[in-house]
Amino acid sequence: HERDGERDWHDDDRPLRAEGYATDLLGAEAVRFIASAPAGQPWLLYLPFNAPHSPLQAKPADLARYPQLEGERRTYAAMVDALDQAVGRVLAAVEARPDAADTLVLFCSDNGGIPRVGSSNAPWRGAKLTVYEGGTRVAAAIRWPAGGLTGGRRFDGRIGYIDVLPTVLAAAGLPRPANLDGLDFLPALRGAAALPERPWFTYLHQN
Repeated sequence: HERDGERDWHDDDRPLRAEGYATDLLGAEAVRFIASAPAGQPWLLYLPFNAPHSPLQAKPADLARYPQLEGERRTYAAMVDALDQAVGRVLAAVEARPDAADTLVLFCSDNGGIPRVGSSNAPWRGAKLTVYEGGTRVAAAIRWPAGGLTGGRRFDGRIGYIDVLPTVLAAAGLPRPANLDGLDFLPALRGAAALPERPWFTYLHQN
């Protein structure tokens, strides 16, 4: 629960002392929120897990699942495993609700992987902290059964974070403010329209 030598764990704006692994705590709070959201009312959960990320720390039980690995690679694999478990609990909480079919779930990463811990961004050049596609192009997954988005399909269109808000607004049937960047990518996902060609810009400010 520390970052750069100081406590970095909060409940809203209040410093918090809590026992447990951060990924588990975030997942548990998300499950609590989903279960408590009133039935028949719209709800929104933004859940930015901080794993896998430095400092590389994993639970002994998760490390034990990867005896064939060593060092940072083993720790990193265990951290990703813990994230997978937490995401599974979140999805189970969604499925337990009566509005599960009408709940849009979007999962994505914020950057490419780190090769020194065994991540591969192939076939793309570069990695995290680079402006090449290996550093900026990541996979994402979406499910929204009532909206016609279910498993078993692949979409290769190029979308970005600037498109998330317009898409969520469209899914909720809400008007889009005129000053938003990005676009609603639901028609493209459904095969009803092609994505327009757009210039993309990225930059590097760390190191």
